Amino acid sequence: MSVLKGLVGAMLGLLLAACGVGTSSDEAPDPAGTGLCFEQNCIKEQLVDLPQLENLHFTPGGRLFVSGQDNLYEITRAADGSFQATALFAGSAGCSGMSSRAELLYALCQSGSGPTDFSGLVALDLTHGAARPEPIFTLSGMTLPNGMVLAADGHLYVTDGPIAAEPKIVRLRIDPADPRHVLGQDTWLALPLDYPNGLTLRGRELVTTLYGPALGQVAAIALGDDGSAGPLTRVHDRGRIMDDLSAHGDTLLVTDWQDGRVFQLDADGRLLRQTPPGTFAQPSAVEVGRPPMFRGDELLVTERYTGSGLWRLAPRR
Repeated sequence: MSVLKGLVGAMLGLLLAACGVGTSSDEAPDPAGTGLCFEQNCIKEQLVDLPQLENLHFTPGGRLFVSGQDNLYEITRAADGSFQATALFAGSAGCSGMSSRAELLYALCQSGSGPTDFSGLVALDLTHGAARPEPIFTLSGMTLPNGMVLAADGHLYVTDGPIAAEPKIVRLRIDPADPRHVLGQDTWLALPLDYPNGLTLRGRELVTTLYGPALGQVAAIALGDDGSAGPLTRVHDRGRIMDDLSAHGDTLLVTDWQDGRVFQLDADGRLLRQTPPGTFAQPSAVEVGRPPMFRGDELLVTERYTGSGLWRLAPRR
């Protein structure tokens, strides 16, 4: 799935062609996002150099994982303040969306070749030292499984995009008695004219980036009490290719893959702030830093561009 997305990104790029070290503390995230760093005088620092990264995810306990075309990694910080990436698959594996509950991490991965080839959902038990991915469910009828979130109903939601034979958001029904057991897969919302890419959860809404006839929109879909999908509301027109996004309080942090920047929207979809164009090379995911490794006024950004990696934007202190 990740190889295919890399090819898609390259084609879209051709068609549309158009630092110091921060400190860390246990400071809690700023819920309004007022202290986040978007300005030109922020310190931009590469934390790890990894190829073609796709997503990043903090667990409830603050552990950080990043996914990419070559593997799934855990990011840790050494006593001297430097950061390291530990590959979690023994061989090569392309991974995209991630989500977690307690001490269990879910990831969408395609690993290996031959008799052990696997494409679908893996789970990692985080209660023991080095976590190892365990395949738990094979996805069906999907072209490019991409963004993923765990909703309050206990189920996983996955986008099929930004290209797909049948664009949609899929629900993976998780057994409430066993979080490693997927009861089944169903189409939660068909999107025949839109191609969903990133996915995040904001309250009772699933929010996604779309690539379709109206290029570059952010849309929200209410999650009903019965688990059904409400109407799709287009909350922001960007007119550019976007990748993943994350919720920060009532605001949204979004990656502008095409113009190399990240931006923030308010609760109504209005633009609050953004980094200058070209700040990043094909940014693919953005999250606010979390303790214990990061401060709550730092932004972490992954890049798809070959030879890039994981970056931190921090205010000068």
